Amino acid sequence: MRIFVTENGETKVNLHLPTGLLLNPFSATIAPVFMKAEDGTRYTGEQLRKAVQELREYIKNHPEWVMVEVDTHTGGHVEIKL
Repeated sequence: MRIFVTENGETKVNLHLPTGLLLNPFSATIAPVFMKAEDGTRYTGEQLRKAVQELREYIKNHPEWVMVEVDTHTGGHVEIKL
């Protein structure tokens, strides 16, 4: 996972995080303990493990996929690639 933040053409943040550490079965198993949706919906570890599995498969087939891209009104730009 790569996170890029630029402001007025100048790079402010450039993070490279190992996707395998973020998207793995262990993380998906413990994540429900810390997650709470605003509407009270709870997710099970099995649901999150399946979502992580599908996301990793998608990343394998589309390695430069831009997950989030935001332009701010002040000229900033945020991009998260998986």
